Order: sequence, then C-alpha cells, then structure tokens
Amino acid sequence: MFMSQPSNTPIKYNDAAAYDEMMGAWSQLLGSKFIDWIGPSQNKKWIDIGCGSGAFTEQIFEQCAPVNIAGIDPSEEQIEFASNRFSSNILSFQVADAMALPFKENSFDFATMALVLFFVPKPLDGVREMVRVVKPGGSISAYVWDVYGGGLPVEIIHFGLRKMSIGYPIPPSAEVSKIENLNDLWSLAGIKNIESKQITVSRTFASFEELWKITLKSPALQPVLNRINTRDLSELKQNVKANLLVNKNQSVTYAAHANAIKGTV
Repeated sequence: MFMSQPSNTPIKYNDAAAYDEMMGAWSQLLGSKFIDWIGPSQNKKWIDIGCGSGAFTEQIFEQCAPVNIAGIDPSEEQIEFASNRFSSNILSFQVADAMALPFKENSFDFATMALVLFFVPKPLDGVREMVRVVKPGGSISAYVWDVYGGGLPVEIIHFGLRKMSIGYPIPPSAEVSKIENLNDLWSLAGIKNIESKQITVSRTFASFEELWKITLKSPALQPVLNRINTRDLSELKQNVKANLLVNKNQSVTYAAHANAIKGTV
C-alpha cells in the first residue's frame, strides 16, 4: 500500500544542483537506454519538455546529432542551471508550461518528456501539446518512474517509511506511471504506432552512507524527513540498510525502473 501526503503538498525541484546529483544521474542512466529504444535519426529538431537540470537534454545533444533542441521547464532555478550546464548555438532554454507550450504547430520532429509526465496536472493536455508542436510523422515519447510498481529510486526509503507508518508525497499524477495508462493516453491523443516497455537501470554507490546521503537529497523526501525525530530517523536508516545487499567492498548496487512509451503523429 502506498501512503502519501495530501495532494496539495507539492514536490518542488528548485535546488538544481541537489536534483542533478540525486536524480540527474538516474535520469542519464535511463536516458541512454531510452534514446537507444527510440532510435532517433540525426539532424532533427527536438523539444525536451520538463528539461529540469538539462541532464537528458545533454544526452540528446551528445547522442542524437540534432539541429536544434528547445528545453522548457516551469522552474527558473532549473532553467538557469541547465543554461549553465553546457552551451551551444543549437540549444535554447526557457521557463514554460508543459500544457501551454510557447511554440507554433509543426515546430519539431521529436517531443519528449523524461520523468515529467506524472508531474503534469492534466497529463492528456500535456501529451496533446506535444502532438500539436510536432510535425506529421514525428515522434512523441516519454518515460516515468513506475511509482506503483516500486520503480522509484527512492523506493527503498519509501519502503522504510511505510514500515513505520509514515506518509510521504508522490507525484500528483502518479496514476499515469502505470504502463496501461500511458498506452491509453497516447491513444486518446491520437498518436499512432504506439509501443511501450519497462526499462530497468542500476546504480552503484561506494557505500551505504553515500547512497543514504545522495538519496536523501530528493525534494520529495526532505519535507518528510525534516519532521522525523532523531530516533525515528535512525530507525529508518537501519531499516533501509537491512533491506539492501552490501557488497564485500562495502559498495551498494540498487536498481530502479521506469515505464516508457513512444509513437508517431
């Protein structure tokens, strides 16, 4: 059973550096496999919706040989971080809403949302906006952590919190992370040639302490942990460690998985 705080408790990603260390690394592990699966052609125009710190935008730049990439995100802090991450005359970043993209119809060949769709208040509106700005025959894709299937990188912490009957927030549109719901959204938006799959990645930390320190930088966890007393926090840490396999060299390898979808306009 998943416990959550009321939906009016937002998960905010304003500390771009902390986000990049915690989630950016996971995003790039997923992003590489996701791009391989999309199989994009070169010299195309891309829009990265909800680009955050620019981690996935950077992968598009390095792996897809695009002629142009537009990155948009609602957070000014994230856009500033992404703009300073790397520079190129084919890149542009701006603050914008996924449900009201500031671009004309048929502007791009590829539109994608990396770990974003479950934060969009009205996911179908967001998908329809992708369709609007993509040229006929273009690609519409996304991937999201499998929230209800235990796929989140913070699931090991969530497990410990559930064991202690402590609630935590989940993305406001978490239902969309179910693969059957992704397929329904793409169909409702009129997208063709729909394919979906689960993508699993793993990350190795030098020690449990490193995993604990980095994972606790999750903006979704910080408000919860700030309310926990020292004794309960210590109990949580022990519960988490007890459910992880620590290697002989004290390193810890942990897996997460996302549901991915793609189709054409």
